[in-house]
Amino acid sequence: MIWHEGWMTIDEEISPVVETDEPEKQEGTSSGPILQGSRNNTMSRFASRILKRYGDTEKAHVAFMEHAEKCDPPLPEAELNTIWNSAVRFFNKKISSSDGYVPPDQYNADFSDASLKPEDYSDIGQAKVLVLEYGSELRFSAATDYLRYDGERWVEDVQLAIGAIEEFLDLQLVDAQQDKEDAEKALVDAGIPEPIVKSGSKAVAKEVTPDQMPLLYALMAAETYLKFVLKRRDYKYIISTGNAAKPMIGIDVNDLDKNEFLINTPVATYDLKKGLTGEQPHDPRDLITKITTCAPGEEGKQLWLDALKLFFCKDQQLIDYVQLVVGMAAIGKVYQEHMIIAYGGGANGKSTFWNTIFRVLGDYAGKLSAEALTMNCKRNIKPEMAELKGRRLIISSEMEEGMRLNTATVKQLCSTDEIQAEKI
Repeated sequence: MIWHEGWMTIDEEISPVVETDEPEKQEGTSSGPILQGSRNNTMSRFASRILKRYGDTEKAHVAFMEHAEKCDPPLPEAELNTIWNSAVRFFNKKISSSDGYVPPDQYNADFSDASLKPEDYSDIGQAKVLVLEYGSELRFSAATDYLRYDGERWVEDVQLAIGAIEEFLDLQLVDAQQDKEDAEKALVDAGIPEPIVKSGSKAVAKEVTPDQMPLLYALMAAETYLKFVLKRRDYKYIISTGNAAKPMIGIDVNDLDKNEFLINTPVATYDLKKGLTGEQPHDPRDLITKITTCAPGEEGKQLWLDALKLFFCKDQQLIDYVQLVVGMAAIGKVYQEHMIIAYGGGANGKSTFWNTIFRVLGDYAGKLSAEALTMNCKRNIKPEMAELKGRRLIISSEMEEGMRLNTATVKQLCSTDEIQAEKI
């Protein structure tokens, strides 16, 4: 068990919301930490998103470094620079040079919906803007709860989804601060002394002429927007925004991993109908939640072929049969309703062979306890079977001598029939 210090106390969680007219402070608005194991990926995605919105500017870099302050433990400055520079290179090479690209300053000037300001300051209004900005990498279903796309696959993880909302709030904070800066600059350019403008709209209201009233209203709107954003960074509002967004990004759990001929690898997704020529980029629209541990390649091929000859005593007919079985296991469609039983004496390569295939297939392979397949199993195996959704190869350890298989369970697992099961 790994213990992480939280960023809230119980009294903060249950304390009532008190509305006041006092301006909210910007200090301490960070919602939650970016924990070890997800720091690089999270910062890389955030860098990409902030660059798309503000371009390769000082403002974008400052926002990136402020977001990096959430990393726990902190990432070394050299590593942060590597992440940022890599994102900038990709932005300059792929994004800004692509046909139809509109620079951020021109885009923001031409399109009012470039702002992250909600239509109304409510949970639903906030959720709508969140979905517009992050809808491509957030999904929800009653069976899985929240899923987030990590660039390669969809991951069932509520905390990753909360992290996306926090990233959105950081972008929204930059947007609100820019709104206020623009409104203040317009007033200064109109002749209102800067110290008065910096004092806020109440002070400005005493100085403006009737012709300057629209500029005052713009400042008041920007102040309201910024106050709303700072308030929404509290954890309870993050959760309420996430809850309000669920119907907007809801999917049927049966849509996940639906294409039985697609197999996802760290390098690309492959259409198995086309073999190695079926390589295609990772695409969130495929709704794939699984990924193998390695991509197709020639490295280690001869070692594996030599191992097969050793395992199967150079019986090429048997080797070809096993190749066919493993090939069918890589496809998410049942062609043969078979349960393969590996038998033989000890130390003959059974476990080595199947464990290798298991590790290569990664998330596409799963394990089922031997007890779940026997007549003597008295416990509820439905939760265990629910974890097998989307798995293409299921491995179970050998049973004790004399144990009888549960025919109904085996048939259900090996057939094309739909399995009804539910996670705990």
